[in-house]
Amino acid sequence: MTTNQLLANDPPAVVYRLMDSQSDAKQAIVDVLGHAKWELMIFDQSATSMMAREYGRPFVIDILRNLLMGSHNSRARRIRIALHDARGIEGEMPRLISLLGQYADLMSIRVTTDAARSAQDVMLIADDNAIWRKPVASHPRSVLTMHDVNEVKPFLDRFEEIWASSEPAVSTRSTGL
Repeated sequence: MTTNQLLANDPPAVVYRLMDSQSDAKQAIVDVLGHAKWELMIFDQSATSMMAREYGRPFVIDILRNLLMGSHNSRARRIRIALHDARGIEGEMPRLISLLGQYADLMSIRVTTDAARSAQDVMLIADDNAIWRKPVASHPRSVLTMHDVNEVKPFLDRFEEIWASSEPAVSTRSTGL
């Protein structure tokens, strides 16, 4: 086996980065979004905070659409978004709502209830091995971790708890007369 073959089989290096600036956080979000192969999980405060993190930008919507359309692996693809406050999301993020309308079977937007309402963090998880997170939404510090299943696992479990304590917030199904 050649050195290049050995290197090609090596797992990617773990990335762990603390950030204090919003511009670094926005780049980390794009990195995590681009890393996803089958699933994205987003937990944030509101549509307004998602817009501030640029989830509504056309190139981000294209990343989301490409994930949902992807056929590069056999796993089911999906995007799950949980928010504390989903009011106004249709007006704040029309491209995201349009994507939801196109892929309603692969995408969900929910609002937190019960115990999840007290969660103060923010997170974006790609698959099971990449995460961008803010331990406290109102604090500028955020953390990026990539290529580390063990580090991401507790946050994946946390997202599942939040998801279980949420209810549908946005529906693209209309029931006109």
